Amino acid sequence: MTEPSRARRASGRVIAVAVLAIGLSVGALGIWWMQRARPRAGAYVDVLAVATDAAVAIRGEDGGKRSFVELIADGRLQWQALVPRYADPPRGTGLAASGNAVTVRVVRDGRPELFALATRDAEKLGGLHLSDRPPAAGGYTLPRVATVSDGARSFELFGDDRAVDAVAIGLGDGHVLWRVGLGPGPVEDAAVVDGDLVVRQAGRVRGFNGATGDERLTAPALPAPLVDAIEPRVFAAVGAERASAVVVGDRGRFYVLDPVSHRLASVDGAAQTVTAIVRWPDGARVPAAQHVAPGALWLVAPGGIAALDAVTLAPLHVVGAPPRPTKLETSP
Repeated sequence: MTEPSRARRASGRVIAVAVLAIGLSVGALGIWWMQRARPRAGAYVDVLAVATDAAVAIRGEDGGKRSFVELIADGRLQWQALVPRYADPPRGTGLAASGNAVTVRVVRDGRPELFALATRDAEKLGGLHLSDRPPAAGGYTLPRVATVSDGARSFELFGDDRAVDAVAIGLGDGHVLWRVGLGPGPVEDAAVVDGDLVVRQAGRVRGFNGATGDERLTAPALPAPLVDAIEPRVFAAVGAERASAVVVGDRGRFYVLDPVSHRLASVDGAAQTVTAIVRWPDGARVPAAQHVAPGALWLVAPGGIAALDAVTLAPLHVVGAPPRPTKLETSP
């Protein structure tokens, strides 16, 4: 049984599938190009999981520096759009989605921008220059948090240790709702809690009204790390150390990866029992929060992506030619 969570993390894993399905129902292929030439999509870079058969994917440009955004629905490509280079945060994601809009954090000329595309057909809803600061190689992409969303709004964080800003975007139309300067200090974590943006910056937790940006007198608490709630026998089953294991998911169903042996386990959170273990393929991206959807874990590799069944880790839908996880025994 999945335990409800109040937090809506950067992964977008808790985006309302029923809402997004409105936009995914389109049957025809919709394509928006930024220029007349038709470049080719290259390696897969990241995925925002929405459901067992739906996701927003990012691919590089074959031979170029831009990125492709793809909408996957019913396990198939629905549309493809060319945008400037995806920000590709070291952790977290730069994607958000709803039934109306898909937003993508990009870097152009060393500055952070946001592109908003219509979920139905990839029509460009707008573009936003997030900052007029001098160009920087990483486009002021923060190392831990770029985009957090609850499916109604996305909150874009950017800057450096000297100054961080937050911008709220309405996913109904892709328009800016508010902008707040957070001041100096590294951003360690951020989440959407009951519609509010909650940020831990330089050890201090602050909350901002999701609709107005007004700072709360008392900030909601950020959720405790999931790893702290996992029993030692789960780590033993994978052969992983608690301190180094990668854990994604929620208290109802989560996944544990040992980064040394590449053993990945799917775990029933309520019973704390392992339901499947696979060897995570070489070259596949380390699972992250944005790769988890209700009922599936999405695998991202340069050659393709795949939705894996949450319980068995067997492939449900495959796009491209990703490597397949190798099933292992459920004991070390």
